[in-house]
Amino acid sequence: MQAYAFTSTPIARALIQAKQRGVDVKVLLDKTQVKTKYSSATYLLNNAIWVRIDAHPVIAHNKVILVDNSTLITGSFNFTKAANDKNAENLWA
Repeated sequence: MQAYAFTSTPIARALIQAKQRGVDVKVLLDKTQVKTKYSSATYLLNNAIWVRIDAHPVIAHNKVILVDNSTLITGSFNFTKAANDKNAENLWA
């Protein structure tokens, strides 16, 4: 998974459950997630999920989840409650 903004508890829980099932879960986040109040980064790290911060570009504005060898999810959708409940977003699978 690669995300600019990641505060979604349901997605974070799903990633942890996948890890517990033996799935290789890796998360790459924008540097803003280091200081974002509700970032899922710490929650994931505390549950043994591989998390890295992409600090090189000005903004790592990607939103991608590679589910398996044939399913890729991408679009404007940030993995946040606001994106899910309030914003006009797109998501492709």
